[in-house]
Amino acid sequence: MMTSPDLLTTLSTFVDNFVGSTIVFTSDENIDANEGSITTATYPKPPGSPKTPEPCQSDNDCLNNEACYMGLCENPCLFDGVCAETATCQAKMHRPICTCPPGHEGNPTIKCTVLESIQCTTNDECSLTEACVGNVCQRPCDVKNTCTANAVCINTNHGTDCSCIDGYHGNGFVQCVPVTTVGSVCQYNEDCPPDKLCDRLNRICINPCQADSCGDNAECFAVNHGIDCRCRAGYVGNAYIECTQHQGCLSDRQCNDNEACIQGRCSSPCQCGPNAMCDVKRHKAVCRCPPGYGGNARTGCNPPSNPCEPNPCGINAMCEIDNGSPVCFCPRGLTGNPFKNCSKYI
Repeated sequence: MMTSPDLLTTLSTFVDNFVGSTIVFTSDENIDANEGSITTATYPKPPGSPKTPEPCQSDNDCLNNEACYMGLCENPCLFDGVCAETATCQAKMHRPICTCPPGHEGNPTIKCTVLESIQCTTNDECSLTEACVGNVCQRPCDVKNTCTANAVCINTNHGTDCSCIDGYHGNGFVQCVPVTTVGSVCQYNEDCPPDKLCDRLNRICINPCQADSCGDNAECFAVNHGIDCRCRAGYVGNAYIECTQHQGCLSDRQCNDNEACIQGRCSSPCQCGPNAMCDVKRHKAVCRCPPGYGGNARTGCNPPSNPCEPNPCGINAMCEIDNGSPVCFCPRGLTGNPFKNCSKYI
């Protein structure tokens, strides 16, 4: 017969295998009365141990972010196949709520796709040194350089212009040939580089931009053996006569990032279709349809059809619409995975 201390030692060893339980030590009739007191020892769970699911009969027995599944309170977001692969899940009122992440669209229970960023649809939506290529404002020379050898590509008027480099002359799109030592002597403009003019009196190639070639507050550019006068930034008018300071805006760069220069004023560029949402990025309007809507955001977004018809949920499960997305749940009296099967609680 074990003494009381021997019994306690044996039970203490037994308790080591039941951490987190409360063990009650009692004596039997053969243990001395002085040693037969009741001893209670509680062994807490070690830090980091997972929460033990609570038993339940219905969702009402669980926390708001849990659901009653197979008699236990579980996080419904942990069930397989609840949301799309890239969607986020948040448990509310015992149900999983799926949401597509920012910058994505689609049915969060099936698939979320990345929103296409459309900067432009026409060249008019880009600056003069850019062109709309693939719905993105790009420098034409970077997209395709059509200049010949010894020529430089110039981005202008949504297109390209080719000019022979110093020491060469000719057509920058066709051929640029070296200017010989005697090349400064000319008879016609064609004998000079494109940025030079033939002074027929002295028979030499000169810069066509001379003093007073353009109006006040204008700049002179030598182009095709002649001059091209342009008003300086912030000025408007006839560059060959006079340019005056402009009140308002001339380009998007003079407006805030969420505005564009429209008819000389900084205002919102949003002109999306009905039911569409609009974001302004870098002075350009980006139209998109709200979650669950379809169609072209620039012409109009179609309201979503009923995502609960046909019922996408499991057997005996019910479907409700929350923020345009279907939400599956087991009706009262049934339990289980609402995406697979709801059955009576046994």
